[in-house]
Amino acid sequence: MPGGRISSQGWSIDSLEKEFPNFQPVERISALGRTHSAIEMAIKEYENRGIPLIISDFHQLATWDHDLLSQEWLTENYGGLETPVRDVHTRTDNMMTLREYLVYAAEIPHFTTEDEQSRFYGKDAVCTSEWAEWLTQNDGALPPYIFPYGDGDLFRYLDDSERPETLMTYFGIGDTYTPCHKDLCASVGQNLMTYTAPGSSSFWFFTPSDSSLLVSQHFHAIYGAELDFESTTLEPEDFSNFPCTVYICEQKLGDLVIVPRKSCHQVVNHGGLTIKTSWSRMIGKSLEEAIREECLIYHRVCRPEVYRVKLMLYRCITSANSNPSVLTHVDMPAMLSLFDEILASEYDETFEPPFSDTDDHVTCDFCHADIFSAFFECDRSCNEEGRSSEPQVHALCPSCYLEGRSCCSDIGMKAVRHQRASFSELLKERDEAVALVNNTAGRVVVQSLTKRSLANLRYNRILRAAVRLQKLRDSPSAQQTRRCSSLHKYDHSVAHTVTGVNYVSCTKCHRAHCVKHAMYGWKLYATQVIHGPQQPSSFHAQHQNQTQIFRSTYGKVFGTTVYAPIALSLSAEPNPELRLVIAATLFPHCELRGSVGLKRGYYDEVRVKSYAQRMAEKVSSRSQKLPTAAAETNGVEPSNEGSDDSLQEVKTPRPPATKRRSRPSASEVAPAGKRIKTERKKSRPSRFQEAHIPSEPDEESSSEDELGQLTPSETLFSPRKTTSALYATPQKQNPKQNPKQPQSEKSRKIAINAPNGRPSAQDDPNGLSEILLPPRRIKPPNNGRHEPVEESPNTRCSHGPDLLAILTKNLIQAMNAEREQPSIDNQFKTAAALQSLLGVHGVEEADIDTQLMIYVPQPNRPMQSIPPRQDPPSKHH
Repeated sequence: MPGGRISSQGWSIDSLEKEFPNFQPVERISALGRTHSAIEMAIKEYENRGIPLIISDFHQLATWDHDLLSQEWLTENYGGLETPVRDVHTRTDNMMTLREYLVYAAEIPHFTTEDEQSRFYGKDAVCTSEWAEWLTQNDGALPPYIFPYGDGDLFRYLDDSERPETLMTYFGIGDTYTPCHKDLCASVGQNLMTYTAPGSSSFWFFTPSDSSLLVSQHFHAIYGAELDFESTTLEPEDFSNFPCTVYICEQKLGDLVIVPRKSCHQVVNHGGLTIKTSWSRMIGKSLEEAIREECLIYHRVCRPEVYRVKLMLYRCITSANSNPSVLTHVDMPAMLSLFDEILASEYDETFEPPFSDTDDHVTCDFCHADIFSAFFECDRSCNEEGRSSEPQVHALCPSCYLEGRSCCSDIGMKAVRHQRASFSELLKERDEAVALVNNTAGRVVVQSLTKRSLANLRYNRILRAAVRLQKLRDSPSAQQTRRCSSLHKYDHSVAHTVTGVNYVSCTKCHRAHCVKHAMYGWKLYATQVIHGPQQPSSFHAQHQNQTQIFRSTYGKVFGTTVYAPIALSLSAEPNPELRLVIAATLFPHCELRGSVGLKRGYYDEVRVKSYAQRMAEKVSSRSQKLPTAAAETNGVEPSNEGSDDSLQEVKTPRPPATKRRSRPSASEVAPAGKRIKTERKKSRPSRFQEAHIPSEPDEESSSEDELGQLTPSETLFSPRKTTSALYATPQKQNPKQNPKQPQSEKSRKIAINAPNGRPSAQDDPNGLSEILLPPRRIKPPNNGRHEPVEESPNTRCSHGPDLLAILTKNLIQAMNAEREQPSIDNQFKTAAALQSLLGVHGVEEADIDTQLMIYVPQPNRPMQSIPPRQDPPSKHH
């Protein structure tokens, strides 16, 4: 079970591979007999492929220092060093001296027990200077390409004060672990096993680089958790349910593990004491995927960026201007292309923000992103609103401000620029690097860029839209309200009013959306909404074109509830606005940490919910929306709980139901002595009316203790066919006017070898044919006269009991089983039962949860790739 205690006792690579079909061992190569250049070529190959690699036998090289890399040397030289340790049972952090931990590791059993109170894992300890020096020896065991801050690491271009510390040491004992996680900013990880007690090792589980978003969706759907929060620990059985290949390996002494970028991985230590040295490297592909994908996810879920990738890119360009030899290690044209995207997002031709009062390192107080150039600063302390006991001046990145995230006062935020450099200086550094690249190549490789040409580039104009939003909030139109009447299936919200700032309309299609629903309905990001339609015809073509691109490329991913896994990558999407739309759609959850007086934005939700949780809430919300006598009498409208705080609901109360005067009976209007026979026409129930349930259910279905709070009588939808439909008078059909509709695949399978196209009761005990097959033509009783017929439990399904009650009962039982014993199997059963119930009644699959891309993962499915997209032609582009 995820989050429980893990025991690696009895694990082996062979047994795990045989038990779980989607497990695949990591490829190994030996360092013996290979030069540094050969090892470097192998590492680069696997970096490009995005799969892990193990280079073994380093401890058998002559350059391996057994005395230095030993437990005894550490105890003698650094025994009093304070080391952070984590209790894996309670997930609390403490401090121990290194000598105390090594003694503790020698005494504790190798495997966890049920009554064990604590088990400590020494993680993120400082690597000693002697070990760091040994790692970076030019004639040492490791190739220089993978040295920390070496030629293959872009961290080397940051200043010492700007460079994060990634070289760490880990002290593990059996059944200690790191939760499932990804390394920061798509970096490449290196992990070298420097010491092991006899019989000790570490088991690793990896996913490939191209499955990063797929695994994140899996975490949302199954565990209701965010992968980037590193809060979920999985068993091998949980990895077997991943919708992708899982690579496994056992790391032993002298093994160097190369962790691919964006790989979701987990480490479980086995046996006695193990000591590992680990560090991260940023390569060119890491920087590209960090800027175009990972930082967009961090912005949505509010994970600290730490590595300062925009500043790293800027330092790389300035270093090349001062030292042209940098071009031999860096793909400068690709770096300049990334820098152009950053410049476009930080540029506004109509406004140049003033410099900030501080030149220190500034991070966004909401999403914790590193501030590169422009940001929004609160010009008043938020304690004026009574939200904080101490004055706080907040800084927000332009992306957060544009998405509606703000401090306690929206109009108190002003745009400023960091003192690092003005925009003209940034553009000058870029042009110098362009001239260097073109002179080195002897031809024009990269075009020069001016402010005028920069304004015409198709990049995200984040700062320009944010500054426009700030001006709109200060204008009188900010007090005006508009009505967003978007009641579509993506979030089932009620009509609401928004300010005139957060509103856009299309006159050609006569529809209006707020910022949130413009993303759901038109696939438009906040930049396109805030800028608004300059020309109605071009705006209509814009949102039509973007919606068509989204559906044609990602419709298979986002349009269904159950689908084959598809490798999806945000960095591969050429449309910058569409990248932001997908990121906001896939990652609606944000977690505020350590900030007071901040408000969530348009696209934010409070917490991640699993598939089962969302389906249970959807069942509850739909049952509340069913019309009841009390609601019609009292004029009560269902509330929209969990809606965005920035949206104000419009609740139009129904007028109280007036008592209608009853029609006079036949005896009142008929002449004396004559009685007119009348019949009350039976009304057909609507689709969302409560279905008929037998008045005397059996004991099993009515037991509240066995089924929980819900009972089968609380059904969701009415049947699609009623008694009046079964006993309707046959109508003559003209084949030309009403061609016969083909039966579905499932209907044809049921009707095979069945007399008159109808299966027998043995073949179809639940009466499924009455739902899937066309209604049979039954001769009406009483010579065609429609006499009132009393419904019975078997009226709709003549071959068995009521199918609706059966499916509802199955769903309730599955939900109760999952509540009592949470497991993957029970979650799948709940999802399957709900799919059966909704599928029978014709609910569209896209109606399940298109907003948050909830799906039922299919284990052991082969990966597919998204076909290359061809943008549809646009007349108004």
